[in-house]
Amino acid sequence: RISSNGFNIQPNPVTDEVRIQFGQPVSGNMQVELRNGQGMLIENHRFIAMNQSTHNFRLNRKPAAGIYFLSTVNLQTGKKFSEKIIIR
Repeated sequence: RISSNGFNIQPNPVTDEVRIQFGQPVSGNMQVELRNGQGMLIENHRFIAMNQSTHNFRLNRKPAAGIYFLSTVNLQTGKKFSEKIIIR
């Protein structure tokens, strides 16, 4: 289910693999950031979206269990999506 902000993370809670689902296809250079509750950057990566509605990736290092924030920004348009996630 896509949230009201046009972005969804599956599964949530996350173990080590993440699927980002956009409400509509996106294109461009995208940056994904995982931050803890204090705003500290835990992990980031970039990918090039080519009119796609989903993006899958695996966390490089599994952080401690807890609540985190995963955001994706289109580096060309500045459009940002963000969602609270739980990591087990």
